[in-house]
Formats: sequence, structure tokens, C-alpha cells
Amino acid sequence: MVAVSALGLGLSVASAAIRGDVVGEYFGALPAVVLPTITGRVVRRLRQDADRLAELTVHLERERERPSSGCCGWSGADSPTRRSRPSW
Repeated sequence: MVAVSALGLGLSVASAAIRGDVVGEYFGALPAVVLPTITGRVVRRLRQDADRLAELTVHLERERERPSSGCCGWSGADSPTRRSRPSW
């Protein structure tokens, strides 16, 4: 990826030099070649993050559907958090 960008940048600068363009043309070649490469890398990274998030979402949904015995062996109504408080 970097090699292709470097090649594109080199060809753009060489083309501007052969045509005898002004210095501003050299600097115009830089964003024209490099920015699409950077954008592509950012988009790829965001897609990878979105795919990983989708995998984690599926995993969490499976965990929620699976019956659990609760914390420390307590189950259902016997759970300390589910017992009613004594009325003093």
C-alpha cells in the first residue's frame, strides 16, 4: 500500500517536472495521491472495528439467552438480591 502510494507520488512529481509546471503543482500531487490512501486505511480500520463489534454483540446475546445459576451458586428467588427485606 505504501509502495503504491510512493510510486504514484513519484510519477506525479516526475510528470510535473517533465511538463515544467510551477512548484505548486508538486505540492498538489501530494494530497491527490496520499489522501485517498489514508482514507482507505481509515475506512478499512472502521470496518474491522464494526465487524468485531458485531461479533461481540452476537456473543453477548448468546450469553443473555443462556440460563445462569447466578452468582456464588444462588439461583432465582434464593438470590440475596431477590429476597425481600425484613419488615422491622
